[in-house]
Amino acid sequence: MLQMVKPFLETETYNRIKFGYSNDHSTKKIMEDLFDKDILESAFGGNGDTGIDINKYAEIMKEDDNKKLSFWTPAKSLSSVSHNAPLDSIRLDADSDASNNEKIAVPN
Repeated sequence: MLQMVKPFLETETYNRIKFGYSNDHSTKKIMEDLFDKDILESAFGGNGDTGIDINKYAEIMKEDDNKKLSFWTPAKSLSSVSHNAPLDSIRLDADSDASNNEKIAVPN
């Protein structure tokens, strides 16, 4: 896996990458130097046992899904905009051949 991304990494970054193994003494030493084992979750080699509240996690994921949905859904469709609204206030999602600097004459 690392060999696949190596061409995209700078040498200094590549040399900093270390793989950790649960049964390796040097890995445990590195983890102890980097993290407070009393806070670090037991799943990651620490002594922390706070666990996860699946219901709270599900709520956070639902909120995140809604944020993504609202980001990708246009706020206003052209059919919902008043025909008298100035063109500046309408967000056009369609592609156009005109550049941003050109003005397009629209008949009333």
